[in-house]
Amino acid sequence: MKGEITEKFFRHMVSQIVKDADIAVGDNKKNNCEFNAGRKLAYYEVLDTINNRLAVYNRDEKDYGYDADWEQKLMF
Repeated sequence: MKGEITEKFFRHMVSQIVKDADIAVGDNKKNNCEFNAGRKLAYYEVLDTINNRLAVYNRDEKDYGYDADWEQKLMF
């Protein structure tokens, strides 16, 4: 249906955000500056919010591209 977000699209969108967050982590490791640290924190906040909503609806985060240590990677 036009204008509705499908489950497939949502999974793809979240998995892409996870991949982009991994890039932000790598960028911060290469050049630890305020901008990169803030960018990494922003991805953490977004992914944490999505993860909390997935839990409310009993969705497995792994089905959306999260790996077991996603929080660890973004927090340190």
